[in-house]
Amino acid sequence: RQRVALCRALMMKPDVLLCDEPTGALDSVTAEEVLNTLVSLNQAGTTVIVITHDPNVAERARRIIRISDGQITEDTRTEQNLNRGQNIPTPLQQAVADEQSGMVAARSLIKFSDFLSRISKSLFLPTIQSLVTQKLRTILTMTGLLIGVSSIFIMLTLTGQINQVFKNFFETQGSRKAYVSFDWRAAERTGAPRWRGLNVIDELPRLNKQVENYGRIDATLDASGCTVLSPSGNAKSTLAGVNSLLEARENALVAAVGRLPLPNEFARSIPASKVALLGSDAAIKLFPERTSKQAREEIINQTIVVRGCSYEGVLKIIGILEPQDSLFDRDVNSAVYVPTSTLIAGGVSPFDRRMVTIPRESINPTWFAKYVVNVLRVHTNDKFPFRFFASEQHLEKFNLMLGILTGLTLVIGALCTIIGGIGVMNILLVNVHERIQEIGIRKAVGARRNDINGQFLLESVGLCLLSGVLGVSLGIFISWLAMQIAKSQLPKTAAISFSLDPVALIVALSVSVGAGLLFGTWPARRAAELDIVDALKQE
Repeated sequence: RQRVALCRALMMKPDVLLCDEPTGALDSVTAEEVLNTLVSLNQAGTTVIVITHDPNVAERARRIIRISDGQITEDTRTEQNLNRGQNIPTPLQQAVADEQSGMVAARSLIKFSDFLSRISKSLFLPTIQSLVTQKLRTILTMTGLLIGVSSIFIMLTLTGQINQVFKNFFETQGSRKAYVSFDWRAAERTGAPRWRGLNVIDELPRLNKQVENYGRIDATLDASGCTVLSPSGNAKSTLAGVNSLLEARENALVAAVGRLPLPNEFARSIPASKVALLGSDAAIKLFPERTSKQAREEIINQTIVVRGCSYEGVLKIIGILEPQDSLFDRDVNSAVYVPTSTLIAGGVSPFDRRMVTIPRESINPTWFAKYVVNVLRVHTNDKFPFRFFASEQHLEKFNLMLGILTGLTLVIGALCTIIGGIGVMNILLVNVHERIQEIGIRKAVGARRNDINGQFLLESVGLCLLSGVLGVSLGIFISWLAMQIAKSQLPKTAAISFSLDPVALIVALSVSVGAGLLFGTWPARRAAELDIVDALKQE
């Protein structure tokens, strides 16, 4: 029993070892073995304090303190006992000698290795065994937390990527544009007369001269409800006016076949050039039998007839456009694009009630739109009300809706995380009750409160971290799948692609670890505070 007690005391490798009559009831051989072990431990750095009535035992110590009737009567140090007991080369003594002959770095490495071994044996191994033993319970406990973590990861990932997608889309679709128009509602409310519009031939050039330091104003003339006839088909379409080659490029008009109008074809010359660009859908409707690229090249230089609207005339096809993203304008690919000068020459009214403002790079689009509104009021002697709408407001509204959706989803994810964490805490409390004897036995063989507390806390963190890793993995798959689906639905110009968001990853894993620490503290503390005697009494 004394040797077992000594083994139990040495299991945790203490810095100080207290021995009360360690050889009191032992035979001489066993007593000598115990004394040699104590000497070896002392030489390895352990402080050994022995209480004994045996002078032979006391002589083996470096320092001897004699106590009589509660008073210290003698305190002596003797260095001659340092090497006693070395004639018996026990394995422990040999290990001590080898360690003392090594370098300081080697000793530090050994201590660090012992520390890791102790942590592994006292914390990690019991934790893993506990989780593996209760597989079904572990899986069910992890489910709620897994859903919460995956929800948080998915929304943080998709929010950032979708926000960037639409930001890129608006930039490619003229996000710096704003639309200024006559305010019909304000006119009806105030009794203001109707405005016939700005004359794009005479007034618009003068207005552009006035605002040229800040940007430019483009007309938006068109002819809607037109019947377009071709040699092989007909279609209802809109003739959309294009003011310049610069505007055509800003509106992402790219010729798949043929060419864009030349600069002189935009000029208001007499006679006006009668050229047209077909949207991709308009080309299919007007020439349904020519769908291949080679067949479409034969369409170039053919003529179409337009009638039934404010424009009447014949147009020559000079190009067929690449398909455009139709997320905000379904008719963008069904229109026929012609120079604005051609529309006016064909009978379309030159008075425009709705204009597009394009600021310079350093000018805010909203500010420039307001500036143009004020210029129009001065130009019309403040007789008419005007309003504006900037394209960037679309993005602001979208970001607001996306932020609300993200917030709601994060709240749901947080609730799932809390529910999952409560489940973890409940299971750990049950584990503490089921494993009282285990806790008592571990304490009996030298486990300290910190060891018990660390084991259960590690179980909680390990369970939550495992849930977080699985939740992140599920979130990555769902996010990737969502982005693949979005490629077929969202704008092509948005360049959609999935990329791992490190912020979302760190937040998701931090939440899982935090939940483990938060909800595992109470069960771990209850386990650590169990009394060893009460724990060992449990059947």
